Amino acid sequence: MYIIYQNHRKRNEPAVVFSFIPVLGSAISFGSDPLHFLRSNTNRLGSTFCAVIAGNRTVFVNDPKDWQEILRLPKSAMNFDDIGKEVLVSSFYMDSGTADAVQFEGSKVLHGQFVKYLQGRDSIRSMTSLVRSSFSSQLSQLHLPPSSPVPLFATFSPLVFKATMTSLFGPDHPLVSDSAYTNFSTHDSIFPLLAGGAPSFLFPSSSSCSSNLRSQVLESTGLKGGLMEARRSYFTSNLGLNPRATAAAQAVIVWASSANTIPSAVWSLAMISNDPVSLARVRVELEGVEGEEGCGGADVDEMTYLDSCIHETLRLASSSLTVRKVNPLGYTLRGGTRLRGGDRVAIFPPLRHMDPLTFPNPKEWVGGRFVDDPALKSRVMPFGGGASKCPGRVFAVREVKVFVASILLQFEVTVVGGTLPDFDKTRVGLGINGIEKGKDVMCILRRRGKRE
Repeated sequence: MYIIYQNHRKRNEPAVVFSFIPVLGSAISFGSDPLHFLRSNTNRLGSTFCAVIAGNRTVFVNDPKDWQEILRLPKSAMNFDDIGKEVLVSSFYMDSGTADAVQFEGSKVLHGQFVKYLQGRDSIRSMTSLVRSSFSSQLSQLHLPPSSPVPLFATFSPLVFKATMTSLFGPDHPLVSDSAYTNFSTHDSIFPLLAGGAPSFLFPSSSSCSSNLRSQVLESTGLKGGLMEARRSYFTSNLGLNPRATAAAQAVIVWASSANTIPSAVWSLAMISNDPVSLARVRVELEGVEGEEGCGGADVDEMTYLDSCIHETLRLASSSLTVRKVNPLGYTLRGGTRLRGGDRVAIFPPLRHMDPLTFPNPKEWVGGRFVDDPALKSRVMPFGGGASKCPGRVFAVREVKVFVASILLQFEVTVVGGTLPDFDKTRVGLGINGIEKGKDVMCILRRRGKRE
């Protein structure tokens, strides 16, 4: 009976991708090669079609001209809140009551805090200064084998994590540590399975590491201003959350601030270093930075070529999926397509990222792609869209710039072999792809002489 239900199409509904596999549906086909899955079914069924993905009827809207209609719809038509709550409970081990408070009751205030602290000029300037100081300190203590290759992701991922935690919690917080990074990375490695609906009891290591992160959040209450203190105060004073529930809500930000920033930063460094022309252009821009101190200030905003390189990296490495849930009464799209109540509606931006009409030679990394046409950056959507668009996107890009600038100011970076490994395909739909399991980017790092 379920096979009939999941493949049934009512009048005016989008065509359905037939699957004999109950519940799982087309999840394996989509996850293994999403671009092929979406393009082949678009050619066969039209630009809007339905497929069952891990138990959820999911309507894929694949024509970018239709995306704005979806992204601009009010919550009365479709929303992200219900999906957000499911993720908080299943992937972050948050109890239902706390998830309701965070996702529904306090959502407007919390979003306002994100805008104030992660997009406001003064706050970003202060957080960027903390990031720069953290990178400078960590890099000065980095011991590298002379002339021997080092793994880029393994070497620098912990540094990016600790710099991010410094910007959010301060330099002396327990989260600015190797143990916190281990807890984060262990939980993050299981996150795709949890977000996909796998039972959490199958992954005790993830549960344990998530609990450790919450404990580390609780270890220090000496936050002075900034986003995390504003959130803590609101949780306790306005929402009435106890310390454990507050720590659970804060730990979500630990993951959200690092899971995509880390691969964005290291991939950007790897791709720039692997392209001699782009590396030379970025170094020319760095000549305008007044020593290591400058790479944390306004100078990074003036590095247009570096900015282009980072957005090109985001274009290639992104696999984000923007999802909404149709409200119970259903909804009819502008073209007459009827969506069932409870359906999920999905937009997959890499369809446009890899469109040769929008981006010529889309599989090729072109560092200067956005220099002559900065407006083209608006067609890159690594941070989602609409109401669920990542509120930390402005600061995240700035942090990546500071990271790349800090490394290139202090080191000569040579990629061994000249060929970069593939992306980690297990993170489809979750943001920026990491590196293929068991692989790394091997590089020779040589410290540069002091600049005059």
